[in-house]
Amino acid sequence: MQYIKMNTSSSHQFIHLLLSTILFLLLTLPKVSNSQSGSFVYLEDEKFMLEGKEYFPLAVTYAVATIKDIHGNFHISPTVAYCNYKNCGKGAPGFNCGADSVKWRANIKKHLNKIAEMGFNTIRLVGLSVKYRPDELNSKAMESNNYFSQEDPNKLKCYTKNKAYTIKRKTFKRQAGLMEEFVDIVKEFNTQHPENKFKVIILVGTGGLQDYSWRYTKYLSYLGKTFSKEPVVFAYEINSEPYHLGYPKYEKNQKYERAENFAQWYYALKEEAPLQLITFGAMVQDVLNWDAQCFPVDFINFHLYPNLKRNFDSMEAEKYKSILKWFSEAYDKPWIIGETSLAGNDVAHKENSKIATEEQQKEFAFSSLAYTKYYGGIGYIWWQYKEVPWFNISHPKSQNNYYGLVRRKDKNENHKIAVEAFQAFDPFDKCLTCFDPDPDVLINPYNYPSLNIEGKVTTPDGKPVKNVYINCKSKNKNYYTFTDENGRFKVYTAPDIVIFQLSASYPGMTVIQLGSWGGSNLDSKLNLKIDYLDKNQLP
Repeated sequence: MQYIKMNTSSSHQFIHLLLSTILFLLLTLPKVSNSQSGSFVYLEDEKFMLEGKEYFPLAVTYAVATIKDIHGNFHISPTVAYCNYKNCGKGAPGFNCGADSVKWRANIKKHLNKIAEMGFNTIRLVGLSVKYRPDELNSKAMESNNYFSQEDPNKLKCYTKNKAYTIKRKTFKRQAGLMEEFVDIVKEFNTQHPENKFKVIILVGTGGLQDYSWRYTKYLSYLGKTFSKEPVVFAYEINSEPYHLGYPKYEKNQKYERAENFAQWYYALKEEAPLQLITFGAMVQDVLNWDAQCFPVDFINFHLYPNLKRNFDSMEAEKYKSILKWFSEAYDKPWIIGETSLAGNDVAHKENSKIATEEQQKEFAFSSLAYTKYYGGIGYIWWQYKEVPWFNISHPKSQNNYYGLVRRKDKNENHKIAVEAFQAFDPFDKCLTCFDPDPDVLINPYNYPSLNIEGKVTTPDGKPVKNVYINCKSKNKNYYTFTDENGRFKVYTAPDIVIFQLSASYPGMTVIQLGSWGGSNLDSKLNLKIDYLDKNQLP
């Protein structure tokens, strides 16, 4: 009898514990309806899924500006680079984006309509990211992008550029409100065009945020609370191209620290927005410090462009494929092309032959889409919707002005023929990758004549390491290569070039640094040792 009583008591305790556990889960899990959760994009078997079907995000980058109107309220408009605001009504050619928030909102919707016609299903929103650049800013805090003010009610098309405002807790709401304004416009568009519904990837942060990590963590947590139940928001890009934008500019082997920074941000956002995805914008060079292999990231978006200083030809195409192949082999996380483009403009091509024709831009769009699919990419983002005037036509980097799919001075905003590639793209077409996909290992990517440095990379126990990225700096140029299956590499340069700095690494492994960073002297023949990172030191 006593045995039966004890068993009954244990059974009651078990049932009580089970009910308590279920109640706890119900209280702590996100309160999202079935219909709502079904409309979020999610990952399954390293593929994006939406409502039970495979989803391939085909995206274009769209830039907005923050404008403080004459009433002191902040709103978003199409970025001023897309418009003719700076001309203050002098009649210069270009699209007029309007003089108040009603017009700005209407013209963003007009752009969304054109983007849908181009064949895209996703928008990558830029222009509302935050950064920390203590080498450039007086205030040691997170900063928004510079905003514009309407200061003269009689000249509503004229704007004055202001300094960025400091992102403190009281301005979290302002910055998130601007993002909400864009998301609301997209939701309006989706309601009116159910056959062309957009998802949104938000570029949230860029440079130097590791130096103000705790405030950025709180900011991401706030954004997660704001958008956690909003299925239009597909993903957050919480850092992008830190090799260019990080501070200090030349970090030394900070992989453990950077992984800790990223993990802090990732989990702060993920805790509040578990149904949305988090990504990181990486270039090849980021493996030297911001190693996404060490990050708790849902997917990587890889930034890869043809070289700006050379014409795009078959050689450049082989180099592009080679780097894409390297990325797909080196990282074991889901990835998309997060930024790519080829500058193409027929008028500018006549002035500068290094700017491609619009026909070449179209061919590049077709090819890069095919390469992405062949090497396992699960999404693609083009930079960007419209041309932006970064530089004078004679500037060595003037190609940056012509990446867009719409000519800047076209009042009617007609798209270029590269759009045909996106309109025709079917990510599930088996014939898409009917081309010779496997490039040779590009030991000498640009056929330089002089063998400058060669060597071998092995683990401490002598095993060769394939695909190690080797980056060498001279006075005016960087040279790169990768190790072959035997761990060997050769760095070719123009004649009489002195390499003063060498960096080498592979995803998930330590960094080798020689030369001007205080490492060993650079010899013409090197035997380098590289090891796996200690997983116990990673977050």
